[in-house]
Amino acid sequence: MVFHVTNYMRETNVWMIRKGRWMLWGFCGFVPAYRNFYWDFLGRRVAWKDYYSGLTEEEKKKQAEDLRADWGYKPRYEPIYNFSLKKRKYDS
Repeated sequence: MVFHVTNYMRETNVWMIRKGRWMLWGFCGFVPAYRNFYWDFLGRRVAWKDYYSGLTEEEKKKQAEDLRADWGYKPRYEPIYNFSLKKRKYDS
């Protein structure tokens, strides 16, 4: 009886190790690949694109200003209604 139990445990463990081995190697291979391609090299690709664009600094600034989103931000609150408490505070 002991032989069958230990033999079953050994075969089950070997099967589980083989079953999970691809997860181990996949994770161990994914981390360096992710770090290299998306962490280190992404900034370099952007820098190369910037280098080969051929634009001057003024053209780059103008292009950045054109692409900038207008979120409607106002640095100061402007009350709309006369009964606003904040309007009373701002008026005083």
